Amino acid sequence: MLKKETIEAFAKFAGVPASDLEAKIKSEREEDITLQKVNVFSDDELNQRIQNEKTTSYNEGKTAGVEMEVKNKKKELGYEFEGKDFDSLFEFHSNKVKESFDKPDKKVIELTTDIEKMKKAHKVELETITGERDTLKGTVNSLKTTNSLMNIIPANTVIPKEDVITLFNSKHQVAVEEGKTVVKFNGETMKDEKTASPLELKTVFMNWAAENKYVSGTPGRGGGNEGGSGGYSAKSASSFQEQWQKQNPEKSLNDPKYQEDYAAWRKENKNPEQ
Repeated sequence: MLKKETIEAFAKFAGVPASDLEAKIKSEREEDITLQKVNVFSDDELNQRIQNEKTTSYNEGKTAGVEMEVKNKKKELGYEFEGKDFDSLFEFHSNKVKESFDKPDKKVIELTTDIEKMKKAHKVELETITGERDTLKGTVNSLKTTNSLMNIIPANTVIPKEDVITLFNSKHQVAVEEGKTVVKFNGETMKDEKTASPLELKTVFMNWAAENKYVSGTPGRGGGNEGGSGGYSAKSASSFQEQWQKQNPEKSLNDPKYQEDYAAWRKENKNPEQ
């Protein structure tokens, strides 16, 4: 008589109820049992099968996880494409980024336009300020030069001091270079012939005034007075102007030469006719 546990084990293996198997064992007749189909594995075969099933299960789970993650990302980013893997997601996203750079949105274009307008406005404003600064600088330098000349010029001028200064400035340029005042004639700094040092403003002015007889009691150019009237026979200012224009048809009364000739004529005609 088999143990109950053994009978139950065989019944389970055969795929039949334990009670049926036990009855057939006790039967005096010849009995038959229909066995279920089973596969018999060695230990190595069974271990390999278990490992394969684990791998298959892992790969299926991994694929399902990737598809779920990609699906979530598509929904989050508002993407629509056919693929279900990360490669499809990355490719679609890369194309989106390229498209955004190739076609900047309206706001970017608007901001770029505003920046360019601001740059142009700033450039114009800077040029205006620079021009005003240079103008102001020129005015200040001119006032300084005039003030310096007013302190230098002697009292015994043959024409008003302001006119002498105007004539001087029409021929010379006074500038400040490296902190020092220099006088230029035809764009070149006037220098001492021996030392090559820039001549002082007072020296240049006094030599020029004496040479042109703008100060009474100073010798004239070449030692003569060109007939005592600077070459003009006019007795009144209007006559002088008329005579000067005839002799200098290519020049205007605003020309510095007119001022010089008029000053020379006045030196010889201190009391012209009215």
